[in-house]
Amino acid sequence: MRLLADHCDLYNAALEERRQAWRMRRVSISYGMQSAQLKEIRRADPDGQGRHSFTAQQQSLRRLDAVFSAFCERARAGEKTVICPVHGQMDADVNGARNIYARAGLGSGQAADAA
Repeated sequence: MRLLADHCDLYNAALEERRQAWRMRRVSISYGMQSAQLKEIRRADPDGQGRHSFTAQQQSLRRLDAVFSAFCERARAGEKTVICPVHGQMDADVNGARNIYARAGLGSGQAADAA
């Protein structure tokens, strides 16, 4: 059960980072940028995120990238009702994001600092 919760926390943290980067700075965050942060996140949280498969965590980030890209494409196409299939109106719970980024000590512009 903890595995699923930790993957949800990672997914939500990555989603929140993307949302905040766009809202605050109009900057897009890519899968590659988020995947590169995994090593530090895992090092900072060995009993949480660090105990799970790196490959599985990358897959969670790839899944987010696919969903987020599709969401953005629909928005660019001018759909009137653009709803994220994962989080409704893009209102994700950021508690997981705060915890993950705080433990990793990631700096400004990250979800923990923006929330």
